[in-house]
Amino acid sequence: MKIFKKIYYPIMTIVAIIAIVFGFLGAYGIGSNNRVGEQFVDRALTHAEAIVEISAVRNADGTMNFGRNSMNTTATLNTRAYIESQIISSATTNARTTFNVVEDDEYFVATGILNASENGRATATVATFSVMANSETLSSATERDERIVYLRNHNVQENLLQNTIVFIPGSQTVAGADRPDVALITVNIDSIGPEATGSALIGAMIEHIRELLSASNPSHSNDLLFVFADGGLEQDMGLRTILNQMRLLRPGSGHNIVDNINFIAQFTTHGNRGPVMVTHAGVSPNETLAMLGNSDAANSSIIELFEMSPYAEEHHFAGNIPSLTFSNVGDSRHMRTVEDNMENISRDIVTRHAGIMGQVIEAFGNGDLSALMEGGSTSAVYHNFFGFNVRTASFMQYILAAIILLLVLLILVLNIKFKSFSMLKVSLGAVTQLIAVTVGGLVVFAFYSIMALYLAAFGVISINAFITFSLFNPGILLSAIAIFIIASIAVYIPLKKAFFIKSPSVVRGGVFITALLAVLTAFIMPQLAYVFTILSLIQLVIMLITMLLKNKFKEKFGTEIESLFPYVWASIITLPLAIFAIVLIGNLTPLIMLPVLVLFMAPLLAVILPFAEMLKPIFTKMFSRIPQIIRTEEVVTEMVEDPAKKGKFTEKTYKKVTKEKGKLRYHHAYGITIMAMFAFVALTLFSAFGGGFNSKINSSTPDIENYFRVGAFNYIRDGAERRLEVGELSNIREISDYVPGLSFNSARNTYAMTPPADFTIDATVTPRFLTGEGVVPSRAFIYRTFSHESRVTVTLSNTRLIDRIYITTADTQVAIDEEANAFILHNTDNSDTITIVMPYDIARYIQMRFEGGVASVRVSVLEENNRTAGLPIHNLQDVVRLRGNESTIRDYIRINTIFTTATSVA
Repeated sequence: MKIFKKIYYPIMTIVAIIAIVFGFLGAYGIGSNNRVGEQFVDRALTHAEAIVEISAVRNADGTMNFGRNSMNTTATLNTRAYIESQIISSATTNARTTFNVVEDDEYFVATGILNASENGRATATVATFSVMANSETLSSATERDERIVYLRNHNVQENLLQNTIVFIPGSQTVAGADRPDVALITVNIDSIGPEATGSALIGAMIEHIRELLSASNPSHSNDLLFVFADGGLEQDMGLRTILNQMRLLRPGSGHNIVDNINFIAQFTTHGNRGPVMVTHAGVSPNETLAMLGNSDAANSSIIELFEMSPYAEEHHFAGNIPSLTFSNVGDSRHMRTVEDNMENISRDIVTRHAGIMGQVIEAFGNGDLSALMEGGSTSAVYHNFFGFNVRTASFMQYILAAIILLLVLLILVLNIKFKSFSMLKVSLGAVTQLIAVTVGGLVVFAFYSIMALYLAAFGVISINAFITFSLFNPGILLSAIAIFIIASIAVYIPLKKAFFIKSPSVVRGGVFITALLAVLTAFIMPQLAYVFTILSLIQLVIMLITMLLKNKFKEKFGTEIESLFPYVWASIITLPLAIFAIVLIGNLTPLIMLPVLVLFMAPLLAVILPFAEMLKPIFTKMFSRIPQIIRTEEVVTEMVEDPAKKGKFTEKTYKKVTKEKGKLRYHHAYGITIMAMFAFVALTLFSAFGGGFNSKINSSTPDIENYFRVGAFNYIRDGAERRLEVGELSNIREISDYVPGLSFNSARNTYAMTPPADFTIDATVTPRFLTGEGVVPSRAFIYRTFSHESRVTVTLSNTRLIDRIYITTADTQVAIDEEANAFILHNTDNSDTITIVMPYDIARYIQMRFEGGVASVRVSVLEENNRTAGLPIHNLQDVVRLRGNESTIRDYIRINTIFTTATSVA
């Protein structure tokens, strides 16, 4: 066994660490291959800074406001002019093209003619393309796009969509070919001001175009069409107008190049952090990704799981044209907010986007794009495996499932012959595994919930962020896995004793459970089943081998073959695949999925955790080196000489305490508790400071006092002032899609807009103080609430001389009976300010009467209500859609009403 302790186990540990590293590198290294130089990135960032400056809307205090440039013509035109000037300045000729827009029965078509090539050199065509979306383009956004009703009723039909196109002919066109393939690469220009990450994508595409134009001969055989598209926030309406309403004719032949577009690549951003990955693939996804070859861009796909992405529904612009959408999906909280600025921009994200853009230009600028249109539809999965991109066709999972069933049957037959293990004990081992996995998952969920509540209580991140937004990093995953391991170990140890079984039986039970899981996922979710089918296949082969070699191994080495932990090798081999899948899904789903994602690791860990008690001697030895002072207390009776009388002894009994040095003894309970505490602290810290949010303490703690203002969409009426306001960054990007016109207010640190004059949310019942002779008693006020379900807070100022306050409520104004239901508040401390929070579900009328010396009491009432359903808000269409849940707005976003009213009582 010495050779195993000194060589085998260390090698196994090192290989396991290497597998973990490769797993995270494969997942987070997407697009990390720096195919663009540092100077390229510097130039892209310079463009971004310029675009942010010219496109941003300034608030009154000079701060930049986040922008929707499709609603801001000036910003769009400034951005478009900048793009054109940067590209024209690098071209050998002034290659502008003018479009003629034809309107025929509301059918807008823009027609232009390409520039001819000159002396074997590709001459670019640079053109601005401004047109209104017609009915055909609007119809291209199918009813599957939930916002199409909004689009058809909004002013997108009335707005000119401002697009810029750059056409660079390939070598086939320069050589005189009639209809070469065309690859279209696009970025949006309407979500940039001052969104630095989106602006950097524009800058990267400008630099790629400039590099292509600087070449003496085309470096690509296909034609390239670069589109800086408007209307990206309106279901990619700008790009749709290119595909449906543009006719760009070739010289001589007159063919429209739009008819030859056989591939579309869109680059977009959803925040300013996170890995860059494929978030949507259109027609022929496998052939499209295969054309990228062994590139960083191709290894981010789990085809058919794209619908898990919260952004997948945004990209159906391509129709029947093969397409890929590349996005960085981390830190979506900063998307379209003031946080996405040049100070917070990630150079790494810009490098990755620019690098993948270069890979796409190279691959699809030279590939056979016509073959994509004719490609098959066999679904497959691309994943990174120890640094290599591997393509696995989904139908292979059915074959692997059949092999797994045959192996299970063979093992059961051979076990009857060799009697290698007891099926009863294996069954009990399987039960142990299921209990351990269940408990482990529940503990992770409990720790997750505690962490979320803890961070929300301290105002680090709102609780909504944990429920609805992506927040994922290696630290969060490893901390959650550690919690799962600790909880599972705590279950394995007592259960094995209770069932009188040993660790090998528990491991075999886990192997059979994994086989069942692999077969089920192969038929239910084949695009993700490879994680389990490959693991199960290797595990069953190992089980078969151990059955055949078990006796011979024991005879030669004097120990069981299970002491080599043979099944761990199956987990090591599969680790990169599992980590890759977990990270990909984790970046596309909310953090609340964390407990589920950790369960992906359960089959891999189930073959080693049952042996956890073998660590006890190791930990005992480690703890024994920690010195411990042992305090001993005993009752002692002895003869003590009397100090006053020499030679006289008396018997005394007392407690004697002695201290000796000893060794600290280890107990699993101590170890499990300490490790659980460390794992929980790590999970909390990684969530608070290592997540995609780039989190920091909020200026306003989301306690009950500002629960309404921070976490929701609010209608606020403060005296005569009326405004719609959003106070939480995690909500603004959702609401801004449907409510244009929200502006950042740096003084209040909120996004707000003035509602239309006919906005009548408070028309039914206007909360106010009642006045009039005989209505309000002397030295009192009556307040009529907006709703009896409101939360009402009354603040009284200048109350130092007030002795008593009589508080009464009633459902009708005339029914207030102070004698029967008055609550008396005694101002024994002579407080000058008193705040009274009324109970929930109070009556519609609140009366307060003052006794004692008083000059004038200032009364301020804050009323908050989040039950606006049924109120007449029909005059603001966007808000009606939010309330009616007719949009993709998350359910947690509510419309709250907040009223502030003040008066003085003499």
